[in-house]
Amino acid sequence: MSFANTECLPRLGAWFRPLIGRDPYNKKNVDDGKKDTERNMKILEEHLLVNTYLVSERLTLADIFVAGIISRGFQFFFDKEWRKEHPCLTRWYETVYNQEVYSAVADKLNFIDQAIANTPPKKEKEEKPKQEKPKEQPKKQEKKKDVDEDEEEDDAPAAPKAKHPLEALPRATFVIDDWYFTFTSCLVEGLLMLATGSANTPTRRRAKLPCRGSGRTASSTSTASGRSTTSITRNSRRPS
Repeated sequence: MSFANTECLPRLGAWFRPLIGRDPYNKKNVDDGKKDTERNMKILEEHLLVNTYLVSERLTLADIFVAGIISRGFQFFFDKEWRKEHPCLTRWYETVYNQEVYSAVADKLNFIDQAIANTPPKKEKEEKPKQEKPKEQPKKQEKKKDVDEDEEEDDAPAAPKAKHPLEALPRATFVIDDWYFTFTSCLVEGLLMLATGSANTPTRRRAKLPCRGSGRTASSTSTASGRSTTSITRNSRRPS
């Protein structure tokens, strides 16, 4: 089996594949493949001269395997004259081929009368692609119509942009900056008062703290428990 796979198969392939267009044709390579195949078939002929099968006196996997390898030779090259020169190999191949395990998956056995010639295969004529007819130019009226449609699309007004959700809210009635500075100033000053120890004072103490803004005063009240409250009042006198 190794002999058939490494010696017979590559040489036989080098002989028949270029002749049927499977490989590029090279006369020297084809002649070398033919010469090597003839040598390998002679080895099998001499072995089968004294043996019914390749391994023993009964059919084995080796016979089926090798018969499948050299079947291309009987299909393309091993003609009537060649078979007369190799009667043992022909007898063995015909016997294996007619076995039910082989013939069930193979075509009917037909020996050729003449081998194919050692000539390059004919190249099939390549069909030239049909040239497409040029399309007719569109009429002037159609062009004018397309131009008018494009101008109408350009003149169309652009779609209005979507309004931001906050724009739907009413306008504020106070200055947000005054509120921000008043809140932050009073908060920071109240926290500073607590941090400086006003929580240790046993009595309530009320202090007025100036706040940033327009005429506002923050009052901070602290108790012994450390709780502090801050209130903001509007001064009757506005700063000049």
